[in-house]
Amino acid sequence: MTQLELQKVSKFFGGLAAISRLDLQVQQGEIIGLIGPNGAGKTTTFNVITGELRPNEGEVIFEGQDITGLRPHQVATLGIVRTYQLVTLFPGYTALKNVLVGLHLGARIGFAEAILNSRSHQRKELHLYRQAQEILNFFNLQAVADEPAENLPHGLQRKLGVAIALAARPKMLLLDEPLTGMNPNEVLEMIATIRRIRDRNGITVVVVEHNMRAVMALCERIVVINFGVRIAEGAPQDIQANKQVVEAYLGSDSHAA
Repeated sequence: MTQLELQKVSKFFGGLAAISRLDLQVQQGEIIGLIGPNGAGKTTTFNVITGELRPNEGEVIFEGQDITGLRPHQVATLGIVRTYQLVTLFPGYTALKNVLVGLHLGARIGFAEAILNSRSHQRKELHLYRQAQEILNFFNLQAVADEPAENLPHGLQRKLGVAIALAARPKMLLLDEPLTGMNPNEVLEMIATIRRIRDRNGITVVVVEHNMRAVMALCERIVVINFGVRIAEGAPQDIQANKQVVEAYLGSDSHAA
């Protein structure tokens, strides 16, 4: 079933098209890669989907609802949650408290019960605390639960960023370069973690990533854009053999790592 669809979406900056009449379909429960050279329009596409940018043309449809132009918090409420190229954490908070922040985004805790610290509020807080511990365990971060996020090595900060996104209870995760700066072992572990997110939780995952080996290993389907235009779509082996893709992207040694 199609969960997300972009229909003839364009976004212009000063007359230049960052994305041009882009059609994109994402099926529920799949792991799909969105790739292309620097400046191809990948992050702009994410920004349009999440409401951070309003398209000049076209529509964004999520689960049958037109969400074009909705504000980011409205899009997140519907179930689309993203991460960013730069890790966005609360640096002075512990890893556990960072995940709790994500959980509170979706928690139904009334203002009055929070102020009065009612029994209902205490039960909900305890439930969220246990959920946060479970999420840290899922990401193998339990050993650093009480460590401030700013003290964690880069790879663990990346994992924590995805953990916070998962805590927000998404239906769809948009991961913007989740493997940047990771060593080979961390990359393999993150690939396995993303697969578990989909397999255990049924969450759709859309990945923008420059690590081509990782993309080919992780994604079931790949969409390639160049200068904001879709130039290819298919299974990893088809993309690797596509001459247009090789010329635009995969043929560059600087991006093939």
